[in-house]
Amino acid sequence: METQVARAAPPGALTTGSTAPGRPGHAVGRVDVDLKDYGFSDRLTSYKNNQTSGTRALFYNWQGSWVYKFDSHAYHTEDSLANTSWNNLIDGVRVC
Repeated sequence: METQVARAAPPGALTTGSTAPGRPGHAVGRVDVDLKDYGFSDRLTSYKNNQTSGTRALFYNWQGSWVYKFDSHAYHTEDSLANTSWNNLIDGVRVC
């Protein structure tokens, strides 16, 4: 299943950061999209970074704090994370 995280976020979510109890932002202050809010915590298996060319998305796992795992520069599509250590691991995304 493909998830376009940034597009799924409600208005304002890309600037307000995570409000999930017990899951504050990462060291800089926030993740833009907490996948838990959409029922996709630890369920990301593919993604499409369909932002303005060159825009970066950083992917995090929640381990008592936000832990950076990898990033993607737009435009980029990853049809399957099945053969990576990130399959069903990612909990948050920060758009830079």
